[in-house]
Amino acid sequence: MTEDTLRLISYWRDIMSKEPRLITTSTDFSHVTMMIVLTLCRRLTIGVNIRKRLIFYLVMIVVGGLLGDYLPNFVSTIVPFQSNKKGILNQWFVKIGWFWTIVLLGPFIHMTSQISAASDAPHKSEVHQRSLRDDTSPSSRSSHLKNYRDCNSSLIIKLWLTLSNKDLLRLWINTLFWYISTSAFTWFENATTSCTSSDFTTEDACAKSGHKWIGFDISGHTFILLFSLLVIMEECSVMKGWEPFGERLFIAQQNRQKTMRQDYPQHLIYAKYKIFIRCFFLALTALTLIWNFMLFQTILFYHTTLQKIIAYFWAVGLWFFGYKLLYKSKYFSSVFKVENLPHIKE
Repeated sequence: MTEDTLRLISYWRDIMSKEPRLITTSTDFSHVTMMIVLTLCRRLTIGVNIRKRLIFYLVMIVVGGLLGDYLPNFVSTIVPFQSNKKGILNQWFVKIGWFWTIVLLGPFIHMTSQISAASDAPHKSEVHQRSLRDDTSPSSRSSHLKNYRDCNSSLIIKLWLTLSNKDLLRLWINTLFWYISTSAFTWFENATTSCTSSDFTTEDACAKSGHKWIGFDISGHTFILLFSLLVIMEECSVMKGWEPFGERLFIAQQNRQKTMRQDYPQHLIYAKYKIFIRCFFLALTALTLIWNFMLFQTILFYHTTLQKIIAYFWAVGLWFFGYKLLYKSKYFSSVFKVENLPHIKE
């Protein structure tokens, strides 16, 4: 054989001796479809910068509010569908809007924070395996008996640890913001409301007599819808790069099993919650669409422009205070975005 032929054979031998490249992305139709759907969801929820959205919402409130105040017939003509105050969307969604927001965001935040927290203790699996090897010892059996007796207290402790999760603390504080704000709006409305006739002091009596019960009603709908949208956008920002992050965890899992014959703890938790996180993210995207639609309806058909502008700045002020100032502290956040997660050692 010539020297070139030997060199070529050696080259191909080196290539064939190398391990095949690990492909982490599935080409299954259902997986590809899910990736497309998740990409669309990311575009709808976190695809646009929050500050740009705030500018858009403000312009919509000013322009749409003025049109609704001075040209209501024109607005009704160009927007044929008007949400009824007693309709399903208003009664079962907007009226209890914050309830739906925390019901979907709570589990979502808890699961994503569990995955990020697992990176802080990469050697937990080793401790767990040692405990399994020592499971037959007398001390281990007595320990199990004690754990069984303390089952109720341990459940309470687990519940407390879940509720005191750093990331969930943001949601509890946001709930406090919501409660204080809506209570303040109600108090202010009651303080400024009166009948057009001074002879009546109650709303029912005023209405029965044919008069109007007038006051300054800060738009609670504008506040709760906008505040919920801002909170959802901030908390869902963790989904930026979430799927590639999962692929890196998968590679780390394969390498850990090859070199140490152990599981990578963070990957195990990711695999456990992956489907649930996707489902909650899809639900949050659907909720975002509903909130945007109802905000559009509120802007055009309900409350005065001034009432909506005050509610807008109130919601933006709380968002800025929370997410740009207060929650920057380490006491309120274990991880905020995927790119801030600790580097995965493969």
